Amino acid sequence: MDEIIKNSGFKVRHRSFCVFPLVPKLANKLGISSYNNFVLTLFDSMLSYLFSWNVKYHRIKLWEKLGPTSIYYVLEK
Repeated sequence: MDEIIKNSGFKVRHRSFCVFPLVPKLANKLGISSYNNFVLTLFDSMLSYLFSWNVKYHRIKLWEKLGPTSIYYVLEK
């Protein structure tokens, strides 16, 4: 994705990983909306950052599934 952005003439101003798979599951069990809760959003951000090394498109093994599932970009043309 980074290469596509670069080749399209954009500059990455900020990039952040998000949506750690355990956070929505935990929130559902607690009956809380996962990303409308500051503490859970902060927890998601922390886990996504800590496991950002484990980014893989096709996740087969269990340990591969412990990583952020999304990334958001702030781009500048």
